[in-house]
Amino acid sequence: MMRFIYTSVLLTLFGLSGCAPKPITTCGVMYLANRPSIDSRIISLESTEQTDTSAAIISGVILGETINENQHHMDTLEFAAVYLVDKKSGATFGAVADIQGHFKLYVPESSYDLTVQYIAYNYLIVKEIQPKPGKIIQMDVVLGQSNASLDSTLYQISPTGEILKLAQ
Repeated sequence: MMRFIYTSVLLTLFGLSGCAPKPITTCGVMYLANRPSIDSRIISLESTEQTDTSAAIISGVILGETINENQHHMDTLEFAAVYLVDKKSGATFGAVADIQGHFKLYVPESSYDLTVQYIAYNYLIVKEIQPKPGKIIQMDVVLGQSNASLDSTLYQISPTGEILKLAQ
């Protein structure tokens, strides 16, 4: 009998180790199902000239937006992943945001799909971004919290620099 109680206590402790500390104990990813999903978005986009480099530079800040108990929170997402996939060759270039959410990529001229992602946040995908040598593209983004299913928000930047949200 004592062995059964001991085993039950151990299983309960191991089972609850992945639970979120909330007024109502929720375990695993199921606590995500009850929170609203927020679309990810580009909050600023600027392109500037820099003549002392032969590479294109894509940089920016990654923020995360959450809603907890009817309060909005916005904070930097340190260690968020940013990567570009070359549409022609399939080559991948990537970076990780620092503790202030800043990232910087040096890439050759081409056409890329850019993805920004972080655990428990919706992805942001920018289709066919085309950096040019000697130019800096400064792109600040907000990743919105996800619920149990991860969603992507798709954008495309027009040749005139306009941000276009694409249907999914």
